[in-house]
Amino acid sequence: MPALMLTTGQVTRSWFLALHLPQHLQWPAVIAMIVLGLVLLTTGLSIGLHHLVRSWRDGIEPDGGP
Repeated sequence: MPALMLTTGQVTRSWFLALHLPQHLQWPAVIAMIVLGLVLLTTGLSIGLHHLVRSWRDGIEPDGGP
């Protein structure tokens, strides 16, 4: 959202951290937050898939039953 606001020039300061930083740090903050979000998403999905595959391999139902 901050990237869209900065691109269109319609900046409304709200709860977005990047918009409260000095102008020369706004784009690096936007990019860093996008990268952080992608890393967290990838990590969460890989952990979940790892446990799902392990439970299938061990014959455990997803609800925890045998």
